[in-house]
Amino acid sequence: FTDALYSRGVLIPNVVQGSYGNSSEPGPDAEEGEEQRTANATCRFYVGSRVAKDFDATIYRGTITKYTAGTSDNNSDAAKALWRVQYDDGDEEDFNRQELLDAIALHHED
Repeated sequence: FTDALYSRGVLIPNVVQGSYGNSSEPGPDAEEGEEQRTANATCRFYVGSRVAKDFDATIYRGTITKYTAGTSDNNSDAAKALWRVQYDDGDEEDFNRQELLDAIALHHED
């Protein structure tokens, strides 16, 4: 899947656990390690990106406005990260990583 995005010139970094909010929320703590700061920057990469989603054969477009890190389960390394999408019509929705990648790909199909 990501190879198809790369072939269209869309950069898709590996997403790892981090935290980010809008400008009114605090960014990464000064005490966190370099690995965590890198993770935060990678996840923030998508904020501001344009996306598209197909709702009943109608394409709606929007912008990623916020990233929120999830918490890992006890036996899982995968964080439940979410990216907030604000559609051009004002509606909002949260995407998980796969939904985000799908929406970026659909946006770039045009």
